[in-house]
Amino acid sequence: MLNKRNRLKKKKDFDKVFKQGQGFKQDFLYLKIRKNNLKSSRFGFVVSKKFSKKAVIRNKIK
Repeated sequence: MLNKRNRLKKKKDFDKVFKQGQGFKQDFLYLKIRKNNLKSSRFGFVVSKKFSKKAVIRNKIK
């Protein structure tokens, strides 16, 4: 599990990455990255409802 300081948690943080970040796609993985001014990198994981409509299953995958 990631340290709390290394997690993207707020909607506005995810929105910035999705809107301003670069995207890379390979098979089933789509990676979005965006530079920040922090000392460490932060990560956020999203599993689409297309994969499963149940939040429990999506959270287990994360």
